[in-house]
Amino acid sequence: MIAFVLVFAPVFTALFGVLFATIIALRPPGLPLSVRVPQTHANDAVIRAAILRFRWGLVLAWVLTAAVTVALAVVDQTPLATVVPVLLYAALSILVLVLSRRVILRAKRTGNWFEGVPVR
Repeated sequence: MIAFVLVFAPVFTALFGVLFATIIALRPPGLPLSVRVPQTHANDAVIRAAILRFRWGLVLAWVLTAAVTVALAVVDQTPLATVVPVLLYAALSILVLVLSRRVILRAKRTGNWFEGVPVR
């Protein structure tokens, strides 16, 4: 049972992370991390840094949840070791997304990116 737990949670969270990163990567250039930006700012350094921060945040969240899985399995809490890492990874990945989005939103607001840009 411990072998199953040690494989299930890290593999499931890794697949969840890949899926989450892929969904974000497939967004159009005007919607990085689901934040609407004008085409003139689609390749700004702020956006690239936020996307990079998001990706590394997902990796860090995976490493943390893998460590939690191992720790719970070692103390023979296999039911918790199956559920807690998956829920923790979901929460951490949403937190990483929100924090990464805030960087873009702040730059968009302070830089007045939509000033003079026609909006539909």
